[in-house]
Amino acid sequence: MTGHLGWEQPRVQDWVDRFDAVMRAHVPWRDAAHRTALDLVSEFGATESIVDLGCGTGALCAWLLEQLPDSRVTGLERDPVMIAVAQAHLRGRATVREQDLTRSGWGAAGPARFSAAIASSVLHMVDAAGYAAVAGELAAVLRPGGLFVDIDEMAVDPPVPRLAAACAGLRQRTLAARVAGAREDHDAWWAALLTEPELAAAVRQRQERCSTGPSGPPASVAQRTAALLGAGFTEVAVVERRLDVAVLAALR
Repeated sequence: MTGHLGWEQPRVQDWVDRFDAVMRAHVPWRDAAHRTALDLVSEFGATESIVDLGCGTGALCAWLLEQLPDSRVTGLERDPVMIAVAQAHLRGRATVREQDLTRSGWGAAGPARFSAAIASSVLHMVDAAGYAAVAGELAAVLRPGGLFVDIDEMAVDPPVPRLAAACAGLRQRTLAARVAGAREDHDAWWAALLTEPELAAAVRQRQERCSTGPSGPPASVAQRTAALLGAGFTEVAVVERRLDVAVLAALR
């Protein structure tokens, strides 16, 4: 079966698997964090409709559908190249929508409200002000009682500066060792993917739309918690942590 790109499924799957390997080198416990997110979604009965913020290749969407075949899953992604790969990978099993999470109004403008939202290794791309804006949109896109799970790099907050530095240092040394032994790193994967001729139009769009980055450091746990509470979430807590990567859960 072919995907939206006209690629045979094994070709799409190879790109997806290679990207997953890159991400596991960066976050070795990523699969365990995804399992925690799924357990929380199930615990709170929020399995009906799930939105994956920054869905990338669609790998998390596909895994959620495997685990929760009766769920309605939607992936939001701003990168046209990733959208093309995700659509080819998912083959209509999940909806993939182009959406820049940093643009205001996307929560209220969406076609549906969701019972759960998951962001995996995405929101370190925005600073504290950007995170507050995303939190406001999430409050609009989630149903009352809905669940948000944020899996991301979140430095241990002061007033424990030595422990925070130790956690960051330990993870960076682990990361360096894993990346050195990996088949390819993040930049190599992207460099290879962008040469695929079928993606030429999406590459041009990517160059036009995805050139800006965060204007400041990623939001800390304290800043994320304050933003979510300020947006109307009733409870927010770190439910799991491995060094400077945390799983933050928030109830709408």
